Amino acid sequence: MGAIISVAAFTITIAVASTGRPFSLGRDPAKLELFSLLLFVDALVEKGYISSRDEGFSDLLNDGGPAYVERRRLTAAEAIHLARASRAVPVIAHPVTMGLTRETYAEAFHQLTDLGLGGIEAHHPMHDVGLRAHLTEIAAALGIAATGGSDYHGATKRAYRVGVGNGDLRVPESAVEQLHAQRDR
Repeated sequence: MGAIISVAAFTITIAVASTGRPFSLGRDPAKLELFSLLLFVDALVEKGYISSRDEGFSDLLNDGGPAYVERRRLTAAEAIHLARASRAVPVIAHPVTMGLTRETYAEAFHQLTDLGLGGIEAHHPMHDVGLRAHLTEIAAALGIAATGGSDYHGATKRAYRVGVGNGDLRVPESAVEQLHAQRDR
């Protein structure tokens, strides 16, 4: 897997350099093997090429940005199959970003459940209380887990706080039991 990550690091480094920001991760294997966009953006801030992580992601590396690099994406069926093959429980994260409406979630998740989907991230800070309840109901009707999380990725990601998101998020303990039930499905 390290070679794939190294290719990503190399490709994005070239894309950033093409914007007039000469940059190199060097030959440090640790940097290349553990490459992540977050570490990459932090390095750009450190060099003074950008002023913040937000600028790096929204202006430079975002879809349509000058250093955006298209990445191969798995289809939902491929991702579900790979997750199940490794005994993981495939869960749709951030369903609000899928471009669906309240009316179309059920049908989309029904099709994915037929492929082996094991859960829906129903409890998320981006979801209002009504959407959380709606997604939880869909998961229950499909017999899959209604999971969730605060989406806390450190102090620099929005105003989300660990464990509570914006302050009103409570993921029920039953989510863990539901995930365990899905593991051997």
